[in-house]
Amino acid sequence: CGSFDNPQAIAVMRDLGGFSCIIEKCAEEILSQFADNPRAYGRLGDMKRYLTEKKGEIRENVRLLLSRVLASQHAVRRDPSGGFCENGQLGYGVHSEVRLLNEEMRWEGIADVIMLSPDECEIRDIKTGIPREEHAEQLRIYSLLWMLDTRKNPAKRSATKLTVSYIQGDVDVPLL
Repeated sequence: CGSFDNPQAIAVMRDLGGFSCIIEKCAEEILSQFADNPRAYGRLGDMKRYLTEKKGEIRENVRLLLSRVLASQHAVRRDPSGGFCENGQLGYGVHSEVRLLNEEMRWEGIADVIMLSPDECEIRDIKTGIPREEHAEQLRIYSLLWMLDTRKNPAKRSATKLTVSYIQGDVDVPLL
């Protein structure tokens, strides 16, 4: 399905096993990356047990953050191209883990969420800790990288909204 509010989204989540199953698979995938690391030897079992114990809390935090992202997407609909044009330009829709790059400055970053509509461009970063000024600064850097990324944003659109999402709530960040 092309968007979260598509009626098929519930069926897709069910087919994936729901939030709990997705969280378990992600934890397994991440922990498997450390299987050959001698410093992790003997500790992976403990880490897996810890994540299993925290699964309920993680699931609720994911639901909370996702519901906030979806509530803010207004009338954003993914375009028929699946959100990307042939040249790599982002289309209308909700995009996650967007790698932004400016080769001239040799800077890059990965924005957690970029929501594009004909009139709006929101960049959102998701944090699990306490609010810090560094988080707002990071988001402002993402907005600069977005504006300068000639591949994903050839029209040089500016962000219209910057948001840091914490478990406790969202914080709007002033635009550059």
